[in-house]
Amino acid sequence: MTLHTLQIGMEWFTEEPGGLNRVYAHLLHELRERGVATRGLVVGSSDVARASAGLADAFAPVSVPLIRRMHAMRRAARPWLRAHRTDGVVVSHFALNAFPILDRLRDQPFVVHFQGPWGQESLLEGAPRMAVMAKELLEGLVYRRANRAIVLSEAFGEILHTRFGVARERIHVIPGGVEAARFTTDRSRTACRDQLGWPTDRPIVLCVRRLVRRVGLGSLIQAAEVLRRLVPDVLVLIAGKGYLRAELEAHITSLGLEDTVRLLGFFPDADLPTAYRAADLTAVPSVALEGFGLVAA
Repeated sequence: MTLHTLQIGMEWFTEEPGGLNRVYAHLLHELRERGVATRGLVVGSSDVARASAGLADAFAPVSVPLIRRMHAMRRAARPWLRAHRTDGVVVSHFALNAFPILDRLRDQPFVVHFQGPWGQESLLEGAPRMAVMAKELLEGLVYRRANRAIVLSEAFGEILHTRFGVARERIHVIPGGVEAARFTTDRSRTACRDQLGWPTDRPIVLCVRRLVRRVGLGSLIQAAEVLRRLVPDVLVLIAGKGYLRAELEAHITSLGLEDTVRLLGFFPDADLPTAYRAADLTAVPSVALEGFGLVAA
């Protein structure tokens, strides 16, 4: 008997890179490899089906107002829910997109992947408190409805229990995996730097992060000022995109670090193994609520 799953994500990774979307995309690929029938639904463009090789479809564009997006999610999920009432599991990776179908689940097994408290993350990014309260209310309704919840760490399991009232026996810690083979290379550091156009005569610290407040890139830039006194030719490269770019650039300029810290912008996923090999060190700063900065060495 084939297991059928409806995997409700946020956005597809190639359209909106980020930790949650990366985990979601990789999980769908792995499930298919293991013979699990998956139907993915995300917010995005009509190109999602092609980009995901048929693993996911976009039920609405990002630009659609929230109420219309919720109605679109209900319409998109309806055929699957009707067809798989007895042999399907509904899996949520993002509470907002799962909320519209809660009333249709009835006795359907429902699993939540909890990647972090959405409302509290928004608060750290400066969202109004009323918006944060609305998000947390919605989150609680989704999480408490789940038969099982999956978290990457004990810390996030504790948040799920204490903040949202999910029973401990429903929470399961499944640590993230590492694609060791993909990131193993015999190429030299110099060869990788040549490919990327990075200098071969300077020590390099690489940071791959979204440019948002809660990951603490401001602290990394301040640390780079101290590091430069000890290692004058050090180069700190920050790869990623986000709304804080202009602010971070101003911070770099104010400290006179233009030759020490560089913002690379979006970095293609396919080039990450080369980038990590090219760097001398990797930095993963974080201020709070870090769900994905779990480093394996």
